[in-house]
Amino acid sequence: MARIVLWRPMYDQRAVEALVAAGHLVEVVNSSAPRRICAALGNADALWVRTPERVTAEILNCAPRLRFISTSGRGTDNIDIDEARRRKITVVNHAGLGRVPVSEHAIMLAMWLLHNVIDSDARTLATRVAGIVGMGSIGSEIARKLVSGFGCDVVTYSRDQRLLAPILGTRSAKSPEEVFSSADVLFLAGAWNRSIGYRVGTAELDLLSPGSIVVNVARGKLLDHDAVHRALRQKRLAGVGLDTVDPEPLPPGHPLLGHPKVVLTPHTGGLSVETNTRASFAAADALIDLLAGKATGRQSRPHNTIHPA
Repeated sequence: MARIVLWRPMYDQRAVEALVAAGHLVEVVNSSAPRRICAALGNADALWVRTPERVTAEILNCAPRLRFISTSGRGTDNIDIDEARRRKITVVNHAGLGRVPVSEHAIMLAMWLLHNVIDSDARTLATRVAGIVGMGSIGSEIARKLVSGFGCDVVTYSRDQRLLAPILGTRSAKSPEEVFSSADVLFLAGAWNRSIGYRVGTAELDLLSPGSIVVNVARGKLLDHDAVHRALRQKRLAGVGLDTVDPEPLPPGHPLLGHPKVVLTPHTGGLSVETNTRASFAAADALIDLLAGKATGRQSRPHNTIHPA
């Protein structure tokens, strides 16, 4: 029997019941207060965490017995991976679950901005050149929908996209800058990590044609929000759709909050009834396997070990 802490409730209560049925004790901490989570982690063996809660080195200091951390989805940027590795804590995520809902959400944000619902000054998506930076599972699904569903001209960039463009009917760019200079609707769908450190800032936004739209459903760190605000103020951008921001949430008084040309959603693009159930059970299954000493990662899909202990 192990002790599992859920930092915020799981999306589907049936997954919690599966953890209990496997013989584990489960405690839910529905608070961001450090003292609350630290008190629960004192004798915990495993932790499941949901954004925007952040597993920092200070939080891990409260968890001397912790062996496993599971994310609620794909992203791990709310976990101090280096500190977890130093403490020999195995971290697992659950990639690929948000492909359909995030792609739908991205296109919804673009269509809301293009159709300018508030002012009834609509422009059609089908006549736009769509650019996609990042052609993983989400970016490629956005491309598939835009090509087959809307008939868009789509130009894409990804470090690993060589086989995708002919299949999807998109045009491959040799660099992100080539996408920026070609597109008037830009979708950011790529990963971000410390080794890439890539940000879309003033220089990149200036390559877009005047009146372009930017949609970010990847990571907030990919987009310089000060540069976005300047481009909106200068009317170089017609609108921005953000499901992810940095920091998350934006602080009170930030100029993008309440801006008439900005549509913000609270990092919910990957959430749907169906995906929530799959994500909850993926996490529960991974924790049950890990606590039972079973293999994870490549030997046991869909569990994805970020690093072994």
